[in-house]
Amino acid sequence: MIVNLSNKEKDIIIDALSKLDSKQSIALSKKIERSKKQIKPRSAKNKGSSYQKKVCEYISQITNIPLIKGDECLIQSRGMGQQGTDVVLYGKARKLFPYGIECKNCNTISLPLWVKQAKANAIDGKYILFIKSALLEDEIVVMRTKDFLNEMGKQK
Repeated sequence: MIVNLSNKEKDIIIDALSKLDSKQSIALSKKIERSKKQIKPRSAKNKGSSYQKKVCEYISQITNIPLIKGDECLIQSRGMGQQGTDVVLYGKARKLFPYGIECKNCNTISLPLWVKQAKANAIDGKYILFIKSALLEDEIVVMRTKDFLNEMGKQK
């Protein structure tokens, strides 16, 4: 990755680095090297799976449907690599939260691709995309404006 810095920014970085002792500079160097390595597939799947479970908790709070262990649960995280929505809703949960749910926990953002994927898994044309990224300060939700306006209309 190439980053263009002003001379002032370069001076600030050089000054900060010069104040590090050798142990700190070695630790920083190792951290930078680790950040350049691609995440292993199993680690990526675990990261995605844990976020899907977090989204299940959000939906449980919204719908007041408890998360319970086993097949009877109305809100379930789909297994990694399986087709369809990332969170599967059954019965009352699907009625209270009628969206196809796509979850993304990534360091990079590919919004057009993710929206396309969410649309493919939409329920009755409705989808919601939950995004957590190192590039963003907060988790965000993406949905069609039409669905957002319908939801906000319910609040009146």
